[in-house]
Order: sequence, then C-alpha cells, then structure tokens
Amino acid sequence: MQIGYEWNLSGKEIQMKPYYQNESVTLYHGDCLEVLPELGVFDLLLTDPPYGLPKDSSNGRGKLKNRSFNAGNIQIWDIAPDGITLSLLMKSAVQHIIWGGNYFELPPCRCFVVWDKCQPWDNFSKCEYAWTSIVKPAKLFKLDTRSYKKIHPTQKPIQLMEYCIEKVADKETVTVFDPFAGSGTTGVACMNLKRKCILVEMEERYCEIAANRLQSTEKELSEKLFY
Repeated sequence: MQIGYEWNLSGKEIQMKPYYQNESVTLYHGDCLEVLPELGVFDLLLTDPPYGLPKDSSNGRGKLKNRSFNAGNIQIWDIAPDGITLSLLMKSAVQHIIWGGNYFELPPCRCFVVWDKCQPWDNFSKCEYAWTSIVKPAKLFKLDTRSYKKIHPTQKPIQLMEYCIEKVADKETVTVFDPFAGSGTTGVACMNLKRKCILVEMEERYCEIAANRLQSTEKELSEKLFY
C-alpha cells in the first residue's frame, strides 16, 4: 500500500504505522484509542460507529436475506463504543457528526441530520439519524438506499458524507477524523472535497477495501486534471 505522506495536528510522532496514505488521507489499521492521543484536535469528527444492535438483527428473511448487513457477522463487529470512548472521541474535534447518535447517550442537539433512504420496504428503516454538536437548523438529505453498492454492512453513500462536510459542518472545516472508517467512505468524500482526513479501522479486510477505494479515487481525480 502507498505510504510516504505524513501529517498530524499534534506535532507528536505517531507510533502506529499507516496502512495507506496519500496527500489527503491517512488510514490506520488498529484501535482508534491507541492512536488518538497522538493525533491532536480536528475540525470535524464525522463517523458512523457500531450501534450495538440486538444480536438477532442479522436474521434477514426472503429476497433480502443475502444483503450485506445480514452477510456480515454482527456478533463480532457490532460492538458499540462505551461512554469513555465516546467522551475521548468528542475531545478529538471541534465539531461532531455521529451517525446512529440515537443509540448513544448524547445531549440534545439542534442540528440533527436525517437521511431519508427512500426505503420501499416497511420492515426496514425509512431513515437514519445523525447527532451533531453544530448549532444550525436541522437538516434533511434524500438519497435512495438502492442507488449505491455496499461493500460494508452499514456503509453510507459518499454523497451523504460530502453533504455532512459541505452543508452541515462549518465552511472553515479542513481536517476530518473518522475513527470507525469501515470501507473508507469518509476518506473518499474528503478527497473529492479537497479536505484532509485521518481514518482508523480495526478490521484489516476493511482496511484493504478502504485503501483500494482511496487509491482508485486518487487515480480518478488525477485523470480529471488532464481533461
């Protein structure tokens, strides 16, 4: 994997070695708590942590039984961060957008974000909710959940993460942190918007997927410069 670009906000030497790097994004494979003290403070924490759903939530039925959520092993990966972890993550950034915020003990917020998934099935969620620490009117984003292919069981669309960065966070937002990176969607959004981003992911198979996506995005953006 490509390495060689080094940046962080703390000025400290980061002990964990990057799994992948380019000029915009650095991806680490490991526990976010291990690298967090060395990273400094970001403009924005934008993340979609495990929610800790009931462990029978993976029992899909009918035509949808093989969808990515059900194909994943929820008993292993869907372990929600505890209160101490959330508290430390809140200190890692000035602004915060946390998808699935309704599953965690967070204070009331004004600028919550709702993703209308245009979901046609009554036995699946019609929308998803993000808690934010941002003081703006609440936001609504519409995108059909069937309009993009999922690699990770809870993968969000790139357009949604771009919306969070461009329309929800402050315009001055330059640096973004995602400690539960999954397949790297936040990193792809940051590359598209010319933002700096650090990603951390515990599962190596998703680190590999994220690195491949970031590398492909870098190639696509580079090719656009010549057309």
